[in-house]
Amino acid sequence: MHYFLWINLTILLSILSFLLKKIRISNYLINTHILITIVLLLGFYVFRDIKLGSDFQGYVSHYDMLLNNEFSILAKEKEYLYIFLEKIFVFFNLPYEVFYGFLYTIIYIFIFKATNKYYFLSPLIVFSIFVGGFFFFSLSGVRQSLSIAIFFYSITFIINKNIIQYILMIFFASLFHLSAIVLLPLYFINKIKYYYKLFLFIYILTIIPQIKFYINIFVEILMKKTIELIPLLSPYLNYLETNKVLQNGDTSLGFGFVLMQLINFIILIRAKSILSVNHYFKVYYILFFISCTMYNLFYNVELITRINIYFNISFLIVFSLTIYYSYTKFQQIISLFLIFFSIILVQGRINALLNYL
Repeated sequence: MHYFLWINLTILLSILSFLLKKIRISNYLINTHILITIVLLLGFYVFRDIKLGSDFQGYVSHYDMLLNNEFSILAKEKEYLYIFLEKIFVFFNLPYEVFYGFLYTIIYIFIFKATNKYYFLSPLIVFSIFVGGFFFFSLSGVRQSLSIAIFFYSITFIINKNIIQYILMIFFASLFHLSAIVLLPLYFINKIKYYYKLFLFIYILTIIPQIKFYINIFVEILMKKTIELIPLLSPYLNYLETNKVLQNGDTSLGFGFVLMQLINFIILIRAKSILSVNHYFKVYYILFFISCTMYNLFYNVELITRINIYFNISFLIVFSLTIYYSYTKFQQIISLFLIFFSIILVQGRINALLNYL
């Protein structure tokens, strides 16, 4: 029960900070609320039960084995920079809470550094961390969450057309999770125009089950060929050999899936009016469109869902923009529905999370 209250208090504070900003309360009070929210967020990561997060218990067991000078086979499966940091904390005999507290702090430094230019969105970005699912994923996928946060920061270099810094940041991200390498071509995404009607039509099309079936088969073949041609991706061959690429049978889709579709649809509908006000955010909307279509088509393809998490980090911006830029009565009503759907979705995810206990 205390975990349920802890998460909801964090969400409540983020929404309260946004409301304070809207009614022009002093920035000092708003920033204090945001700071308290982030401290609560990091506190949850550090002091939670290690069973909260499907892989986190394995991370902790591995770290404790290193502290006790025991051999851990998991060390061979981790990237170099992560192993290097781990060895430093083990050398000083620091408990796992300190090590992972440090990693989660780095994650959120990159996230808020990435959004520093849009400081007015900060309270909503905290809320969107829960709604978009990043918070729940990061409870388990520590290394990839680090990589995602670095990529989120590097999107600024795509927008500002700084290819050298973008490449360096992606290579840096790959030192925490190798999958980040596939993000290198995304530098050129800024050259794509945002086709509002076409993207909305494709999004609706991807919900049709028959289309998903044939695309999944094609993607499985394509992925096998790609991994065979690029030796660097060979660690992901395990997904193919253990039949994790395309899971057999139907994947159950519940009310949460429907809520996510409603939220995504509202964001895509509002994209045109928001981009007409501020075209700077175009890259985030293109990434979000890719994320939505990939989610619809490949929710049962584990390897692609892992890659799609990178695209989905754009949710933090587009969700926040949709609520923030609500000027007319109609837009404000739509935003209220968006918040309402989001709160229901998050409560469902919290309940699912607590089932681990």
